[in-house]
Amino acid sequence: MKSSVKFDISKFLKFFKYLLYMAEFVLLYVLQNVPSGFPLIFSVKPMLVISLLVVVSLLESEMSTVFFSLGAGLLLDAGMAPVGLSSLFLTVCCTLLSAMSKKKFHARVLSNLIATFIIALLYGAFIWAAVYLASGNERALVIFIDRFIPSILYTVLISPIMYILNICIFSAFKSKPIGI
Repeated sequence: MKSSVKFDISKFLKFFKYLLYMAEFVLLYVLQNVPSGFPLIFSVKPMLVISLLVVVSLLESEMSTVFFSLGAGLLLDAGMAPVGLSSLFLTVCCTLLSAMSKKKFHARVLSNLIATFIIALLYGAFIWAAVYLASGNERALVIFIDRFIPSILYTVLISPIMYILNICIFSAFKSKPIGI
């Protein structure tokens, strides 16, 4: 009895691309949370994981986005928020973004900038409300203005770099090239 083993290169390439994304998430999480990992502007760092998640949401399918947003949310929960908040919030927002990007607009630098701003602003406001506002912190508004707003703007500032890097990864594993 002859048994032939078929090797599906497209599944292997998809797996390898997802492996690259996961490695990138872990690397950016470390850079985001190590004190000397990324340069500070106005004494804040960008939300690198959010920026990457927005790009992946724009490029990949909804099911892939669910997987990556759950993983990214768990990474972020380990860093700052109560467990589960970031995962839940990012899964809902990024899955909607992924669905809209396939039907309403194309993934381009401008759409990435706008989506990054909206997701980072919503995420920042959500975490601020859950952590600082809900606990009755007297300086909640000052913390939002001093920490969250600069971090959101810094995240938007680095998002084109993240987009270009990941569009190269996405295009390398795609048979039909996509434009910048």
